[in-house]
Amino acid sequence: MSRAKPIHPATGQTPPHYGLRSKLTLPTVHFPIAFLSLAWGLDILCRDAKYYSPTITAVLLPEGHDAEAFRGLALETFNISYGASFGPYAKKYFRIGHLGDVNDTWQLGALAATEMALGLAGIPHKKGGAQAAMDYIVSAHAGGARVAAE
Repeated sequence: MSRAKPIHPATGQTPPHYGLRSKLTLPTVHFPIAFLSLAWGLDILCRDAKYYSPTITAVLLPEGHDAEAFRGLALETFNISYGASFGPYAKKYFRIGHLGDVNDTWQLGALAATEMALGLAGIPHKKGGAQAAMDYIVSAHAGGARVAAE
């Protein structure tokens, strides 16, 4: 039985390779962005914590705030792009996530930009969410850092 060679009409995807490389070389703490959204005092679409995703979260904006306008402001001001909302929730939420090629500092930059964009857009939220993420990451790495220093 002969095997046909797969045909790839486009360039292969490289982000999975970068993600694999980072997993092999850099310890990264993945935490569900859902927890940070809740620290901001914003609701999310997922209602059950056991289903929180470590890669994407749909963040609901308070009544009267347009998620599309927020996405545009964030892109224009901080060059950060969020996923759109659709269906019955159109213009009510934005999706924040990553595609696999990520490390702790990338996550923190994205979260800090999000927190700044929320403030600039006048969207009511609790401040300190990015700091909470930094505290979480430092805490997660502290055990290994202590062992390496001893």
